[in-house]
Amino acid sequence: MRRIVAVLVLSACGGGSDYGSAPSASGSQISWDFTLGQAPECLSRRVPVDDGVGVCRLLVELEDDRACPEAAGWVDPLSGSERRPRVRETESGPRRSCEVQQLEGTALDACRTSEDCSGCEPGWCVTEVPSLLAACPGSHPFPFRFAAGAGEALPGLATATCVTVAD
Repeated sequence: MRRIVAVLVLSACGGGSDYGSAPSASGSQISWDFTLGQAPECLSRRVPVDDGVGVCRLLVELEDDRACPEAAGWVDPLSGSERRPRVRETESGPRRSCEVQQLEGTALDACRTSEDCSGCEPGWCVTEVPSLLAACPGSHPFPFRFAAGAGEALPGLATATCVTVAD
């Protein structure tokens, strides 16, 4: 059986390209740069999904050290088994990381399969709604859907990185 572990890192910097690196000994890494709210239509690789769940964590690096906007579905990232603030110092000042929560249960099902996303709270999913996915001959549509304002909490360039690891 193949196990997929994916981490999406959204940060305030990026180059605006769609690229994938060569596989490493532990698996392969896939990265995409995009602007929140202006994601690319097509990707060169498929985003890993297991039974409808994006096997991912979405991390956003804020441009300062303000609290993660919980009303938008953003929380402090996990550190071990607890959520704790994560701030790194840069030349331009502190930058705090936040995790955007993936939807669960009926909200996840609605986000994945319903155009109106009835019952969705702030968060994200890997959508299967045809009207929300671009036609991408020879490639894959950008499937990340940010529900109820989760993708509008902060503007900026983002880098999404998925890492797949085989058991």
